[in-house]
Amino acid sequence: MGAFKKFIGWTCGVIGGLLIFILLCCLVGLIIDKTSTTQHFFGWLVSLIFVIVLFGLPFYFLILKPKYNISSILSGISFPLMQFNNKYYQQIIDDKEHTWKESIEQIIQTSPKLLKPHIMLAIGKNLYNHYLSSYINDSKLSAEELADLNDIASYFKISEQTVNRIKNRYNKTAVYKLSKLLLSDKQFSPEDRAELIQFASALNMPAATAESINRANALEILKFAKEEALNDSRLTDEEENELIDLTDKLGLNEDDLLGSLPEQKKMTYCKLMWEVENGKLPEIASPIILQKNEICHFAIDATRLETKTVTTGYSGGSRGVSVRIAKGVSYRVGAYRAHPVKEEVTYKYPGNLVITSKRIVFVASEKGFSMLINKLDNIEPYRDGLGFQKGTTYYLLTLEYPDLVGLIISGAVNRL
Repeated sequence: MGAFKKFIGWTCGVIGGLLIFILLCCLVGLIIDKTSTTQHFFGWLVSLIFVIVLFGLPFYFLILKPKYNISSILSGISFPLMQFNNKYYQQIIDDKEHTWKESIEQIIQTSPKLLKPHIMLAIGKNLYNHYLSSYINDSKLSAEELADLNDIASYFKISEQTVNRIKNRYNKTAVYKLSKLLLSDKQFSPEDRAELIQFASALNMPAATAESINRANALEILKFAKEEALNDSRLTDEEENELIDLTDKLGLNEDDLLGSLPEQKKMTYCKLMWEVENGKLPEIASPIILQKNEICHFAIDATRLETKTVTTGYSGGSRGVSVRIAKGVSYRVGAYRAHPVKEEVTYKYPGNLVITSKRIVFVASEKGFSMLINKLDNIEPYRDGLGFQKGTTYYLLTLEYPDLVGLIISGAVNRL
């Protein structure tokens, strides 16, 4: 039978090639009278090459190379298309009284052509896809369900590569769904982890990928809890302990709780705001030399602003025109002095603001100052800074967290 098929293939190849070659020769012959001998020969050569490329390569892969036969090409057709067009597959799915194996064997008895490899393979892939999707819908995959899927792959001779490709269509969504389910009680136990890894492995997903998906879900829960706790810009001791406990239950660590640098700064700010409001002032290492019994409470980068009126130029003014009115005497007509143009200019002096139990000190290379807290007349808050009034002198500074700095100064004053 194999020799006969090769003979038919060779015969069809030769006849087809000759027909195409003759057709091209006829086309070339239409212009042969208008061409030179060299052009004539070139035309025949091009025709021959065209026939070899157009017909020879497909003939080689389809007839001479068994692994590229028609059946293997047809079996590579995407199974979603087959799902809608294959009546046998649909018949098996609709049969609720028999198992898939009983149903397919009944169909084979009435339709022997179903035994063709590419048809069986297409049906098998559709069935595997259908049952896998159905089994993992509840975020579980029992031993019996796995055995049934393996039976389908074995019965229809579905390769391991194809099986994994089908699993990869579902594994990320399925593992994400199971992770959400396991974390719904806001904790992730060792038993939960084992269940997740086993489920992921059955769906051809590496353990590291499954853990990465679960970690992202856990971090999302922690982030939401932090946002709720810091919503009022305060972090109480109780809220802090709850966040630490939640972090531990989710299988996360301290770095996950602290988060990025902006998140760390926000948590520190909220914690300090609550502590200062409740009478607990921070105590830090001082960047300046302290006096006797003086405590450093806070230090932060700040910029002092000074606004001055300066002359930036002159407008108007004219030299006029000199007119001689007598011998040795002249008069300049239209001459007048220019008027100065004045503008307000703000100068900036960067430095460091230090709050102690006794003083407010601005340390800078220029325009630094120091004042006793008990001599402070008023503190004026701004969106991005603070103003200090001492007698007739006003100090204006821009800095981060002006509300926190104001609270610390107020707390220090109240302790005097």
